[in-house]
Amino acid sequence: TGDWAIADAFGFRQKMAQEVAQSPEFKEQLVTALAKEWSVPTKLDALLRPSVGSDSSANDSLVRLLLHVDTLQGEIASGLMQLLPEYQEEEAGAGGVPMVRLILSQFRWLERIVDGA
Repeated sequence: TGDWAIADAFGFRQKMAQEVAQSPEFKEQLVTALAKEWSVPTKLDALLRPSVGSDSSANDSLVRLLLHVDTLQGEIASGLMQLLPEYQEEEAGAGGVPMVRLILSQFRWLERIVDGA
């Protein structure tokens, strides 16, 4: 997995919220692209791992950052939950952590749940 960096996590979340609000097509394309990436276990693992901050510190994963965008949260959360059965028998993923644990950890300590249904 390659490390990737987001210098300003809060700014990234704001920009994503803006883009989604301005263009419903962007939201659809983003969710479709994520689903495509999730179909490859190594890419899913990379999306669920913490990113590297501008000061080389660990930040939230890309998926977790996107879960903080209210208008994306429902579809991304649903997509992640649909992945759980696929990995429930797996003992450990590429980084030694079971994929199910990585997926569920994305929801831990979310600041806000938009629709808990």
